[in-house]
Amino acid sequence: EENADQKIQNIVVPPAAKKNVKFENIYMRDAYLVLRTLCKMTMQILPEGPIDPRSHEMRSKMLALQLLLSVMQNAGPVLRGHKTFAQLIKQFLCVALSKNGVSPDPTVFEISLSIFLILISNFKHHLKMQIEVFFKDIFLSILENPSSSFQHKWFVMRALAKVCADP
Repeated sequence: EENADQKIQNIVVPPAAKKNVKFENIYMRDAYLVLRTLCKMTMQILPEGPIDPRSHEMRSKMLALQLLLSVMQNAGPVLRGHKTFAQLIKQFLCVALSKNGVSPDPTVFEISLSIFLILISNFKHHLKMQIEVFFKDIFLSILENPSSSFQHKWFVMRALAKVCADP
């Protein structure tokens, strides 16, 4: 059976659509490249064993997640409405969130969840299939899994309450 990030990758963008990204100006191109790089930074694989919050890998992952959260919280009309950025969110950010949404580290998980909630409120019309995968394969899986920590379950329950409160 496919895991959540494989499902996200399969519904993201057909391979032919990934090649020819056109930009109206250099600022849009730069924003696209920065966002794509931040998404890739969040997908860094952490070393096995206990997670050292001071390690280079963890600090760069946390920095990238915090910057993505800030960008999504302050997204303007170009980022919210332009087709190129919608594709970027599907192709890179949703995949990054699916990888970090199953992180055993509560801080990584919480920031990823916060970014996902912003995506639901600001980009839901672009991400219907991705949202379904997140709910079914990440959130419900965490709630049903007896080995999931109380903290992870609590974060998911708070997120679900926020989603239900926002029509």
